[in-house]
Amino acid sequence: MDGKQISSGGMFASAGVGRSLRTYVPATFLYRGISFVRGLVLAWLLAGSAGQFALLAVATQVINILAPLVSLGINEAITRYAPQYEQRGRLRGFLRRSVVLLALIAGPSVAVLAVLAGPLGAMLFGSPEFDAVAAASLGRATAGAIGAIVVYFLVVSVLKGLRMFPALAAMEVVHGVLFLVLSLVAAWAVAPTAASVVWAYLVAMVVPSVIWGAFLRRGLPDGSAEGEAADAEGLGGKLLGFGTWAALSGIVWQAWQIYSLWYLAKLGFAAASDAFAGARLIGQVVIILAAAMTGIVTTAAFAAWESRSREEANALLGLYTKLALSGLLALSLVLVLADDLIVLVLPSEFAAAAEVLAEVVVFFQLTSALGFLAVHFALVEKTRLMLWSWLVGLGSNVALVIWLVRPEHPLSGAVLSAAISCLPAVAVCLVLVRAEGQPVSRGLVLLTAASLLLLLPDAAMVAGAAGLAVLGTATTVVFSREERDVIANRMRQRVK
Repeated sequence: MDGKQISSGGMFASAGVGRSLRTYVPATFLYRGISFVRGLVLAWLLAGSAGQFALLAVATQVINILAPLVSLGINEAITRYAPQYEQRGRLRGFLRRSVVLLALIAGPSVAVLAVLAGPLGAMLFGSPEFDAVAAASLGRATAGAIGAIVVYFLVVSVLKGLRMFPALAAMEVVHGVLFLVLSLVAAWAVAPTAASVVWAYLVAMVVPSVIWGAFLRRGLPDGSAEGEAADAEGLGGKLLGFGTWAALSGIVWQAWQIYSLWYLAKLGFAAASDAFAGARLIGQVVIILAAAMTGIVTTAAFAAWESRSREEANALLGLYTKLALSGLLALSLVLVLADDLIVLVLPSEFAAAAEVLAEVVVFFQLTSALGFLAVHFALVEKTRLMLWSWLVGLGSNVALVIWLVRPEHPLSGAVLSAAISCLPAVAVCLVLVRAEGQPVSRGLVLLTAASLLLLLPDAAMVAGAAGLAVLGTATTVVFSREERDVIANRMRQRVK
């Protein structure tokens, strides 16, 4: 490598899959625990204002939808190509040009959103129970948070790309603690509204972004000026080519994630939308944990793809995907079996959440599987293929809510629409992965299909899960012989 390498020790050191999992997954559990506590307390604080908790969930998702649009997915591209330029010893120049490009794209876009925040807020959040003035106020808070999250995910994308998961874990925990404290102060002392909580979210993103960004910048290696100048040619097109498709895919993905809830809130079903948001608060633990594991596995696969071989990268991706889906399925099973007990932590106004938790968890379990499958598209640098799969899911969800949501049962129709919409999306994604020549094992297909066990009566669900566990541990149906050997060797090493 040209120039100095990234430090081999400390929090900002590149970490392998093992260390990343040991640091980042527990931190994600801690972060999720903090988020869960925050969500519960906010649910109680906002319960007196019908529909505000659901509006907060919608606003958060709108931020996640518009952030990739204003940045054109440059952050995703940074994560993908950082390992490549790290290998060349030209990382600092790559990041410097990437940040300039991001600023030129996102800066004007955020400014436009700020100017149009009033009418956009009225369009997105206005409803029979939420007037235009209040909706515009929430729109302004949302526009500011979009600018903050672009900066936050810039730092996150670099940390992920360089596999600095210990540093990323610390950053996310600090963000979680800040958001917990600031949001509760905002909802209790300022105003029990979604807008006040979103402003707290903005501050909680800016502070760790500045601190971690400064430390990261100091630790980056120098590079060859000649090599960096050569690399600059075509870099913008390379980042935009990858990032734009990733951004469009991300927009559709986030819209799909929230569409059923937004539909209920927009039609004025305040009580049903709050119950749905409560069920999502509990069920989101599945996809949040999945996102943590996907991030680790993705960057490890990127590094193997660039520095070793495609076969090794695919083998690593296949094994860890199946292990992750197995663990997530076990977690989902516990959530569904204990639904009546778990929802007792929610306000009584959200009690209907227990009736739909299974469908919500199935949605998150299947979309978690889709997240792992989509890594294949990033590996072959065809992120546009994600878009087709997500469009099928969103389109199916749109059609299903029109068909299934009725005034007499709006909640059950909305959650069932979301869960069913995953099935055609999974089918299309599997076909596209195989069309690119990437491997899809029968074990992966079986684990994905097993998500539907969660919709069965409790006894049948447990029996089906037990049968799957036998297949996974006693046969090669789920894990191949080679994968079972790898797992056994890793377990023996841990025991020693």
